Amino acid sequence: MRKSATLMELMIAVVLLALIVLAAGSFEVASRYFLRSTETKVEALNELTLVLEHLHKNILLGIGDNAVPGNVGIVLDDSTGVPILSIRQDTNVGTPYDYDDDTWVYYRFDPDNHKIEYKIEPPGVTGSWKTLTDNFIDLGPYGGTAFNIQAPTASGGVQIDHLATVYDAEKYENNTDRDPRTNAVVTTEDVTGSATVFFYPLSHSWR
Repeated sequence: MRKSATLMELMIAVVLLALIVLAAGSFEVASRYFLRSTETKVEALNELTLVLEHLHKNILLGIGDNAVPGNVGIVLDDSTGVPILSIRQDTNVGTPYDYDDDTWVYYRFDPDNHKIEYKIEPPGVTGSWKTLTDNFIDLGPYGGTAFNIQAPTASGGVQIDHLATVYDAEKYENNTDRDPRTNAVVTTEDVTGSATVFFYPLSHSWR
């Protein structure tokens, strides 16, 4: 003869079922947070990678004669507080010593507006600024190490320190979301702790 379940057995079954549901729910929440964290970090990393690759491509083609005033290949103007990096490129290979027919590529690093912009000006053409990223951030005001750029360095290249991008710069700036799971920040800092990136023009190897 089959006995019916006792009240104690029913309570144990309910508790076990509740634990299983709770565990499944916790796993679901954790999975969503992990996925969100990964997505925001990938987005911020994509922004940073785009900027670094763009800089590398154009600095690589920089050329000039830093010993001759007016013919320098790389110029940095940070007199206004918004650094502008200028790179001379010889787009007419038939006239390597004619600096008047060169193309200039400009980069503007504006942390107040979270933008890194660039423009290209062939001879006689006035270019317009285009946005590379609008999630550029200087971590200096937020307790991190400040962004810095130097050019030309003693060895003739460009040195960039602590270049950082964030998933949503507006939220980070306004302190409405600084949770790394939902608003990741990535920087040029590598696994050794160095946050400095050097770029050298191809002509650097000729000297």
